[in-house]
Amino acid sequence: MFILEGIFDRIPAISSILCAVSRHQKKVLALVLAFACAFTMFAGAAFTDEADIKAKDAVNMLTALGVIEGDPDGSFRPDATVTRAEMAKMIFVVRNNSIDDSAYANNSSKMTDINSHWAKGYIKFCESQGIIAGYGDNTFKPDATVTGVEAAKMLLVLTGYDANKAGLVGHNWSTNTLKYAGSAGLLDDVNSGLEQGLPRQYAAQMIYNTLEANRVKWSDDSQSFDDVLNGGIKETVGSAYMGLSYDVGTMTEMSKDSLTIKIDGSYDSDNYHQSKDYKTVSFTKVGSDYSKLLGQKVKVMFKDGKTNNVLGIYAISDNTSYTVAANGTEKDGDKVKFGGSSYSVEFYGDADNKTIYDSNKGDAIATYIDGQVAEGTTLDELDNNKLNPNMYTFVDTDGNGKIDTLNVTTYNVAKVSYASSDKIIASGKTYKTADENIADGIAKDDWVVITENLYNDNKDIVKADMSTGTLNGLRDNQSANIFFDGGDVSTSKVTYNEYRVGDDWFKGAAKVQSTASESDLNTVKAGNEVEYVVVNNIMFYVKRVSGKADGKVDEVAMIVNKGTTGIDNEVKLAFFDGTTKTVEVDSDSTIKWDNLKTGTVYGYDVSGDEYSFEALKDGVADSKYEEYYGDMTYMGSQQTSGTNAFNSLGKYTIDDDAEVLLFLPKRTTNIGDDASGNDSKKISGKQFKALANGKIINSSEIYGFYGSMSGIDRVGAMAVAVNSLDGIVKTWSNYGYIVTKPYKVDNSTIEYTFWNGSENVTVQEDKNSTSDRAKGTVIGYDTLTEKDGVKVIDDVDHLTASDITFTAVTSVNDKKDTAIFAKDPVGANGNHELDKVSSSDVFYIDTDADKDLEIGVEDGEIKEAQKVDGDYLANALVIGNDDEIELLIIDQGEYLDNDVYTVDTTGGVVDGEDANASDVKIGSINDVAVGESVDMDVTVTTKNINKGTSVRVSLSNADGLTASATDIDSDGESVVTIKGTPKKEGTATLKVTVDGKTVDRNFTINKEASNVVLKTSYDTTADATFGSVTTYTGTVGYQNAWMLTPDVKVVDGQGTDKSADFTVTKSNLSLITDNNAAAKTFTVATKATTKVGDYKIVVTLGDQKTEQAIKVVTATPDVKLNLNKPTDSNPLSGVSFSNNSGTGYDVGATTWEKSDDGQSGWASDNGNAATGKWYRATATLTAKEGYSFTGFSASVTISDYNVVVTPSQDGTTATVVATLTAAL
Repeated sequence: MFILEGIFDRIPAISSILCAVSRHQKKVLALVLAFACAFTMFAGAAFTDEADIKAKDAVNMLTALGVIEGDPDGSFRPDATVTRAEMAKMIFVVRNNSIDDSAYANNSSKMTDINSHWAKGYIKFCESQGIIAGYGDNTFKPDATVTGVEAAKMLLVLTGYDANKAGLVGHNWSTNTLKYAGSAGLLDDVNSGLEQGLPRQYAAQMIYNTLEANRVKWSDDSQSFDDVLNGGIKETVGSAYMGLSYDVGTMTEMSKDSLTIKIDGSYDSDNYHQSKDYKTVSFTKVGSDYSKLLGQKVKVMFKDGKTNNVLGIYAISDNTSYTVAANGTEKDGDKVKFGGSSYSVEFYGDADNKTIYDSNKGDAIATYIDGQVAEGTTLDELDNNKLNPNMYTFVDTDGNGKIDTLNVTTYNVAKVSYASSDKIIASGKTYKTADENIADGIAKDDWVVITENLYNDNKDIVKADMSTGTLNGLRDNQSANIFFDGGDVSTSKVTYNEYRVGDDWFKGAAKVQSTASESDLNTVKAGNEVEYVVVNNIMFYVKRVSGKADGKVDEVAMIVNKGTTGIDNEVKLAFFDGTTKTVEVDSDSTIKWDNLKTGTVYGYDVSGDEYSFEALKDGVADSKYEEYYGDMTYMGSQQTSGTNAFNSLGKYTIDDDAEVLLFLPKRTTNIGDDASGNDSKKISGKQFKALANGKIINSSEIYGFYGSMSGIDRVGAMAVAVNSLDGIVKTWSNYGYIVTKPYKVDNSTIEYTFWNGSENVTVQEDKNSTSDRAKGTVIGYDTLTEKDGVKVIDDVDHLTASDITFTAVTSVNDKKDTAIFAKDPVGANGNHELDKVSSSDVFYIDTDADKDLEIGVEDGEIKEAQKVDGDYLANALVIGNDDEIELLIIDQGEYLDNDVYTVDTTGGVVDGEDANASDVKIGSINDVAVGESVDMDVTVTTKNINKGTSVRVSLSNADGLTASATDIDSDGESVVTIKGTPKKEGTATLKVTVDGKTVDRNFTINKEASNVVLKTSYDTTADATFGSVTTYTGTVGYQNAWMLTPDVKVVDGQGTDKSADFTVTKSNLSLITDNNAAAKTFTVATKATTKVGDYKIVVTLGDQKTEQAIKVVTATPDVKLNLNKPTDSNPLSGVSFSNNSGTGYDVGATTWEKSDDGQSGWASDNGNAATGKWYRATATLTAKEGYSFTGFSASVTISDYNVVVTPSQDGTTATVVATLTAAL
């Protein structure tokens, strides 16, 4: 979206900056400072914090004169204070009409703290003039805040007051300063404490007053200061030092570097040119662009009465102006409405104005179009601006609250058809860089915005933003009468569309404003991703965004089958990417479910989970539907001719990478009539062209789509009916063998490297997990794209066992181009013997390579598999295409080491890793019992492990037992000896490690025959209350429990362990080694967060356990509330209940009722409270988790109220009603 409104246009006071930069810099600034703005309001210089400026005229005038300036961020900070150094600089600029202090920077000074300061030249000048004197310690403190009195003293000296004679030094300097400054008018409108830091805006006001003040001199005759100077004249400070002359009036013309104002007689006391002598005054050699002030009341400051020496111009505070896009205006009775507000208008004004603007239109607002006086604009015209891209500035020039002037900036938009270093052509017009301000970097097919530059008398041409987004709303074929500035309201209605992107609506039509503008509004649908150009809320260009890769069709699908659930009508869809989906048909579908035909391709839209279908739009017959379906254009209705496959459709060749849907109908006659029993398959264009003869159904419908396929227009998607799917296997245009572990680049992108048969390719994929992309995975894909130097893979599939066969090459011919496989591969239709078609069909790899990126081998051969113990070691991953190799991945080593696919053992094939792996097995282990003496041997057998290899053994969960082992003998065996006396029952584990391979085996330690006795008791079993801590102390008594350990846990009613929700202390429950020891104790305590419910304390000892039921019950909320007393004439909505440190509840919204007597007639009231009335407030309290209002009976006290709390029946809520104890 593009709304260009340069910040210099909004801040005329600093527009003088623009004249100091080069033409190129202006272009850059215009682009950098462009900002989106639908509605702005300003009076005078529009600093971003302008609303905070009280001394507006002073700030605007001094900014225009260059005495002060705003901050780089566009603010003025009116209430920030001025430093002593800053005050010295401003006085220097007034005194010298310059900011160059270099002539004074090296002057001597008695002040010791300024020589390295940025303002030293300004300070030294002021010191030399007696304007400043510094402190008694010979410092100036340049960065200290200047007070109002200090600033006034400096300005008095500037005005001519002798500091000594006026007593501006010494003990009473402050009192004398205030006396003289007040009488001289320097403190007028300075609304700030003068003994404290002086705010920026009031520093401006004080200097503004000084410029208007008369200079003075000391009179020896009267022993006082006199403003009558030598020669009997009076002279202001501004006139004396800056040569200031003023004229105030309405700016009526701006042409190149000259402008004209109509003198305002109400300012004749200040005007250099009096209204009785001058109706208008023209100024030349204007140093800045003030065109945005056209129609506004301005103050022109010029030097020494010379109209060819303009010092600055600003809009005075009488103005209020509003900038708004023209299409944001409308008529509201006898007012104009924009920005949500309506404004009164003033038509033309006096007779002179009516002559200037128009004498024939009747009631109209005085109007300037691109700096030229134009016919006035009527309210009816403002009401028909729907397609107007211009920007309006409405002005109230006399501060009477009525808009009386309209300044129009026209915006023309066009597409660049030619661009070179010396010119561009847009909308058939040529613009030369020598004549116009053309931004750098504009290229062919860019869209540009063209506006008038009144100051340079040429055009500003900048690039319009090309945006992208989702079109989430469309209102087409709207119509209205239309107005464009400089013309009339159209007599017939113009058709236009409304487009919604994000939350914004934009209007667009075939032609906007004039031949200098153009539009290109392609056919789009709601839900499309679009690229678009919007200027000032008007859509000039919109087009559906092309897909991420060439040749992809979108938002079309073929209906394979139809059905109904009895409630919903459904269809099974086949998409051109090969996926299928069963979906519900929207009852509002353009084509109803009853009329949908199987085998037919439709366009679709999705709303929620429901699909709506429509007939395909023919982009050949109607160019507005070109590339309507993703990157593809539907080619219109066509039929097959014959039963064999074909290489082209119409004038377009079928691309090898085309996505082809084959439809297999239940019957080959009356295609589309069978709702079920149909099938489909997706193949590539290459496969389609190689289909066996006779598979195509003659005279059946072809659904063809063409588009750019790697830069050439070809058929990229097609659907056709066939009589058989036999022998057709899913294949891809390209394959890869992943050689590295994938990793996440970010939350939605992964990266990995694959071997494509000739090189390693590192790609990134739009995928939020690394699943299905493990090292060793075979992938199929169509194309790779490159973005910012990174290869991106899209539409990629991982091949599963049903797509590729993991087997062995059992024989290969001498030419190494025909192989026999132990298992007939997928797609080979029973053939074991397959021919190599091309070198690109075979990938040579070495899975035993030391480095991942060395797995792929450029030069290799198809090799027979090695045999071990009579079995073939799997060395191939293969896909067949009848009797040809579609893809063969063949290992150049001993076997293909792959952990992704499982070897098909048909034909005596084994996984090479299994065949050659070392193996360790532990023989059987007898069970033992607690307390018995154990001395037993366990045999360990190994495979492919050398004699003499040491064996490491360990036992776990086998207290009292030890294990040792012999080295591997010549038979590959080791003997493990287990000895000792087990101390406790359970499952023990023997772990054996040989040659880096570890295996383990469990055996059972049975409990010793016993009759364990367990008894428990508790100090209390009372219910616990939620939110508090209740402790249950238990005592464990036992018999016959030697070498056992008691345990305690807490479970809920379902037996789930909830011990973590309690504090369970069981440190005393240690291993029992003495049956005569004293009973052991433990504690279980609830936590403040333990949930309400039924629990059990479970104590176990050996095979015995006891259970004690306990319960956590709900707590009663502790209700404490605040409620202020309403006050007369103030809204009740501002008074509500609040929690006063109560617990266990939330407070809902407060409602109020009013009564005349406090007894009856209560009625809802949301207005302002009134004396003499009774009020009561009601709110709902909601119990938090673990709390209940059931049984709540506590009294709740609120000052000035009688409070009643009534619990609900289920205790989840309570209603609180507070009634005033007396009328308000």
